[in-house]
Amino acid sequence: MHADQMHDPSEIGNPAKLIVVTPAGRERYLRLLAHYVLGEPVVHEWHLWDNCRNEHDRRYLHELAASDPRCKIKQLDGADGGFNVIGEFFRFCDDPEAFYLRLDDDVVYLEPGFLARFLQRALEQRGAALWFAPLVINNALCNTRSSTCRR
Repeated sequence: MHADQMHDPSEIGNPAKLIVVTPAGRERYLRLLAHYVLGEPVVHEWHLWDNCRNEHDRRYLHELAASDPRCKIKQLDGADGGFNVIGEFFRFCDDPEAFYLRLDDDVVYLEPGFLARFLQRALEQRGAALWFAPLVINNALCNTRSSTCRR
């Protein structure tokens, strides 16, 4: 479906508050991802889960949050850039009117209009699934597998 054929998500009859959540910690990737997330008006909020490994990256996280009121930093004691704490951040996903979409901080490209299309698809299929996940190709093995297993 093309963007010009999209319906306003609020017309679907459901609250359409899209909150993107990102386990954030690496400035070099967040600079790229921010362009896509903050460039989409469908994003109601962007929760940046502070899982920085160093103060340089943490400063950037605060600069990013100050640049757009939709950015909200979420912090946990003991978050140090490791994977073991990521699950604890989900406690902040507590708005029953929101649809949460997790994008890791190393996502460096989103097709234009992806977030609106993803939200619309999820809302149209509300109740059919608890979990939606886009296909993420993050290494040569995934790319090869995807190429050889096309339908």
